[in-house]
Formats: sequence, C-alpha cells, structure tokens
Amino acid sequence: MGQIAIRIIVDTVEKSTNNHIPSENTNPPFMVIMTLFFAKEKVSSGKDNNNESDGVSAYTKLVLTLGLLRMDHNDAIHMGDGSRMLRIDQFLVLYYKYCHCTKYAFGTLETIAQTEVLLTERQAHRLIWNRTVNHKGDANTNHPNDLDVEHCNKVFKDSAHSYRGVFY
Repeated sequence: MGQIAIRIIVDTVEKSTNNHIPSENTNPPFMVIMTLFFAKEKVSSGKDNNNESDGVSAYTKLVLTLGLLRMDHNDAIHMGDGSRMLRIDQFLVLYYKYCHCTKYAFGTLETIAQTEVLLTERQAHRLIWNRTVNHKGDANTNHPNDLDVEHCNKVFKDSAHSYRGVFY
C-alpha cells in the first residue's frame, strides 16, 4: 500500500503544471489513495463469515480509517477549508449508510447534491465556504456555525433568565 501511495503522489506531482489552482489539478492524492484502499480491501457487512480469522485486522483498519477521517475533518473545520470538509463528507456518507445512520447520510447527501447540482454557482460557493465562523481572526481558530448558534442561544438564555421576577 505504501509503494502505491508514493507512486500516485509522484505521478500527481509530475503531471501538475505551473497552474496551481486547486480546481484545475487532478484528484488530490488522499482521494486517490482512499479509493484504491477501498477497492483493494473487501468491505463486508458482517453477514458472510467466511473469513473470521482476521477480524482483529479488519477492525483495526476500520478504526484507523474512521479515526484519520475524523481527524482530517476536524482539521478542515479548524482551518475553515470548506471544500475539504465536503470531500471528507463524501467518504463519511458511506459509513453513515452502512451503520444505519440514515439521517446523517441523508443530510450529507443533501448538502453534496446542493453544492453539485441544485444551487447556483454563487449559492454553492457560499454553502461550501460559509460553514465555519472565526471570531478571533487567527489561523486555526474556526468553529462550526451550528456551535456558534448554540453559544448565542446560551448567551440569550442567560441574559433573559436575569430579567425574570422574584416570586414569593
């Protein structure tokens, strides 16, 4: 697997031109590596018990894959990288569907469909890049918009709580 990854990265670097606009480059190495990984590794639903001897290895691969995807997603959130969040969500939707988390899978698919097909180019750009908020103005200090709304609700509830009267 390591040799394949190195070869893909070298091929991608050799094929890149002087144009450094991300949208015009080929697939990022991470996406290609993960696609090859999923194509090489058999993803089973647990219903066929033909290969029970290597369950520990399969579980370890699953935990490492999910852990790395989650760490990459958290890093994308902190850096405010909307396109990377969307690419990672495309992988996570497979896990959501497999684990019967249909609401998460549907919500993620809806977001992907909106950015790819349903919205205009301007609205899709806003949806992709306005998913985080940064109050400090520093790098690596973004947090999701829904968390910001929860913080605003807490501040409002605390201030509204102080206006209630004293009941005897």
